[in-house]
Amino acid sequence: MKPEKSQSVVDNSKQQKNDKTEVKDENEEDNVTLDSIIDEFFSFEDQRRRFKNDISMLLELSNSMNVKVDLEHTSSSLSVIVGLMTNQFDFGSSIISQEIIYFEINVNQKYYPQKGTRIYCKTPFFSPCLCDGRDFLQDILGHPWYSQITFVQIVQSIIEFVKELIKYKTDAIYLQKIGKFYIGQNYKYEDIKQFSALNRVPCVQFEDNFFQKLHVRIIGITDAHFLVFDAEDAEKKILKLIFWSDLQSLVEIKRRKDEPTKLSFKWKNFNKQNGQPPFYEQTFQITEPEQVIQQILKKIQKFQRIKIWSNSYMNFGNQWDSKKQVIEQLTQKVYKYEEEIKYKFNIENVQKLIDSYNEMIEHYSSVNDYLSDIFLNSLHNLLNRPDVQCLLNYQNEKQIEQKQKEKQSNQEDDIQEEDQAIQNNQDQQQENLNKGEERQQEIASSNSSQKESKENNLKQAENEEIQTEDKQKSSINQHEQEEEEVSQNEKILNQLEQIEQNTQQSDQQYELLENNSNQNYSISTNEQALSESNKNQSIETNQDKLLNIDEKSTQDQLNQQTVNENAEEQNEQIDSEIQENQKQQQKEENV
Repeated sequence: MKPEKSQSVVDNSKQQKNDKTEVKDENEEDNVTLDSIIDEFFSFEDQRRRFKNDISMLLELSNSMNVKVDLEHTSSSLSVIVGLMTNQFDFGSSIISQEIIYFEINVNQKYYPQKGTRIYCKTPFFSPCLCDGRDFLQDILGHPWYSQITFVQIVQSIIEFVKELIKYKTDAIYLQKIGKFYIGQNYKYEDIKQFSALNRVPCVQFEDNFFQKLHVRIIGITDAHFLVFDAEDAEKKILKLIFWSDLQSLVEIKRRKDEPTKLSFKWKNFNKQNGQPPFYEQTFQITEPEQVIQQILKKIQKFQRIKIWSNSYMNFGNQWDSKKQVIEQLTQKVYKYEEEIKYKFNIENVQKLIDSYNEMIEHYSSVNDYLSDIFLNSLHNLLNRPDVQCLLNYQNEKQIEQKQKEKQSNQEDDIQEEDQAIQNNQDQQQENLNKGEERQQEIASSNSSQKESKENNLKQAENEEIQTEDKQKSSINQHEQEEEEVSQNEKILNQLEQIEQNTQQSDQQYELLENNSNQNYSISTNEQALSESNKNQSIETNQDKLLNIDEKSTQDQLNQQTVNENAEEQNEQIDSEIQENQKQQQKEENV
């Protein structure tokens, strides 16, 4: 713990070893101051020697462990302050503004090192906050304290403890359950002020007996716990812890209309031994009860949903029954939409929850009930949620855009009405122009089609002329071939005539031989017979050839005549087609 008048006597940045004489002198002065503080604080030599060894070892290893070490003390308190650099931890998506997380190792002046050592968290970095006076020694070490544990071991365990906290940083129940308070532990009032997460409320407690004895108390409200300190020893400013419980154990808070400053708290009693009742009740008189109720409800809503009700409907006289039903319906709507947005988060359910909160605020404000502030706080918490703000901003932007579009559409409608006549005239003119262009396009297309048809006809006539020329050429070639055949036939006839002349000469020679060779009559007769037979055969063969040639020539003449007739018919047909084409072209030109 850090008292009001504490002194810091150790700076671990000066523990680095170097050869400079000035730094050595400073370290020697610090060691002298440290020794004097330890000698003055502890009564026994064993305690002094043990503490000096532990703190010296920690200072030597502090740089390698990435921690800062300091020492704070008063006449009745001595604490080792350990600072852990946050850059050695992975906090994930969580944003940690602090560069150093501080823990306090508080030693007991009378019982160190046997017992009495406490470890407190000094830096808020998670919610619920751990800076509320809880002792985390057993959670950090994992076992109870024993005398052989050194400060180095404690610091190493603290580093692992922070890593474990990071794993459960979103588990509010886990952060609520770790650590413990000690009934009967004494605190100085100035020490309690050092716990940043502990809100203090002075009050008077009514003892539950016949005489209604009063006691001066201080209520401590943290993010997760409710504490009651006995403050009757005002001269010494010593506070004694007489009760503590986690906020989840709170069953109900009651306040009477006729005594608005009295608050009754009902707690679950988990220690039911010796026939104790299942619940434990306390009654306090508090000057600002609404503020206390709001604080408790605001903190307890982090862990569970609570049911808030009031009997303020009795202020409506004869109408109290109907007003009670209205309040019950409104309350059910609030609980319903609070659950709806957990599982179906949309603008419709959020808006319904906002409207339900406003109805509850309006009702309780009309009867001056403090619950209006509770629901007002719930409404503020809802509106301050980042996801709700994002959703509402999107909805507002959408509505603004819709209004702008409507405004623009109205302006456009007015402008459109004014420009409608002009637009109609322009459309009419454009339509007339389009019709004229279409007519021109039709005329141009008809001209182009006529031109194309003419060109096609000309091309067709040219093709037909070319075809007729080809036919004439083919007929001419055919005539030439026939003429060549006729010439060949004439050559054959000439050859046959030459053969006949030769045969006549041979006949004449045979006649001469017949007259001159009488002596060899038999032989000559035979030869003559032979020659006559040969002559007859040759004559017959020649006659056959002549007949074939005549037949062939007559056939050739017939073929030539047929070809000529066909050629004439084709020429006549071609001429008729040419005349028809010329007539068609003349008609088209006239059209």
